[in-house]
Formats: sequence, structure tokens, C-alpha cells
Amino acid sequence: MVFPALSGPFKDRVVWNGELEKGNAAIILKNVTQSDNGTFSCAVHNPPDVSSEMPSTALTVTERELPFRLSVVMVLTILVIAPSLLVVTVLLLWMEKTFAVFTSSSKNTSIEAVEG
Repeated sequence: MVFPALSGPFKDRVVWNGELEKGNAAIILKNVTQSDNGTFSCAVHNPPDVSSEMPSTALTVTERELPFRLSVVMVLTILVIAPSLLVVTVLLLWMEKTFAVFTSSSKNTSIEAVEG
């Protein structure tokens, strides 16, 4: 294939990223897919220079992980904190109801303190 790719699987996905003045010939392959897996070779011909070495690059495309993944710590935290909050809330409501009964029953008592 000759750069730029005018047809084929890399059409409109290859961008030049080299610096010729520094002797760097590089390209970027955009929007890679699983079908792009493979070994790629690059040959740069710069007459009258002759080079027998053809460097290659192995490209391995993997699926992107989800940006948010529940870790073991997060799951354990949720499994410990959620029930704890529920228990504390139930206890507080029960205590409020119980002490409300005591305070209301103590106001209606028939016992009086008399000095004597």
C-alpha cells in the first residue's frame, strides 16, 4: 500500500505523523478495529540511499474496558455500608418511638410529690 491510502481497508484512516527533516517516517492509523490486528511493515525509499532492513510493528487491538467497573472494594463497601445504614435507621426509629412512649406516659402520671 502506498501512503496515502486511496482505497482499501485503511482509506480515510491513515494520517501522516512523521518528521522528514529528522528522518522520521510515521503514520497514525485511526479508528482501529479487531480486523486491523496483524504485523505491519514500513519501507521508505529515498533514492539514492539503499536499505535492506524493513522494520515491522505488531498491532494488537483489544476491546476497550468499561470506564466504570465495580471493584471488589466497592462491592464490599456497598454490601457492608448499605445494611449498616439500614440497621442504624431502624434502631433510631425504634428508639424514637420507644422514648416517645416513655415521655408521653410520664406526663400523664397520677403520682404527685407533696412536701410534708
